Amino acid sequence: MAKDPMTLAKRYADALFDLTHAAGTDEATLTELRTLVEILTSEPDLLPILTALDTPATVKEQLLATVVQGRSEVVRNLVFILRDTQRLASFKLVVKAYQTLVDASVGRIRAYVTTAIPIDVQQQQRLKQRLLQRFQAKQVELILSVEPEILGGMIIQVQHDVLDGSLLTELRNIRTRILD
Repeated sequence: MAKDPMTLAKRYADALFDLTHAAGTDEATLTELRTLVEILTSEPDLLPILTALDTPATVKEQLLATVVQGRSEVVRNLVFILRDTQRLASFKLVVKAYQTLVDASVGRIRAYVTTAIPIDVQQQQRLKQRLLQRFQAKQVELILSVEPEILGGMIIQVQHDVLDGSLLTELRNIRTRILD
């Protein structure tokens, strides 16, 4: 029975992490992988071409060679293993799972923060301090986005936790209470 894509991605990420952690190259490998994800994201036709059954093998080989040129051996090997097992379409999932392992190993959390207006550096620092305490982390990386439609406040997502302090949600809650 076929495994779901995330389960398979975690297996590849676990194996990769075992190799890079032993060598002390977790962060460098993560940087390389993120760069490859950026390349695949910036060229939306690239991954479909690489995974299409009707794309000639020589074309796939040339494209992959160009994409992995200058990358570490471990990253090149991962890409080629995914290609050989016809799982290259899962590359982004593997990178996400690997990032989770690297983050856990260094005590880092990633907080996705949505606000109605941009927050300044002081607000970012205060938010980082609060998140460090709340999640007992060593490092916090803020990934900021602005969505005016939330009207005010902020929405913070850390792993599976969502802290919604947006004005839009508060107004919806008030409306629900009034109507009930």
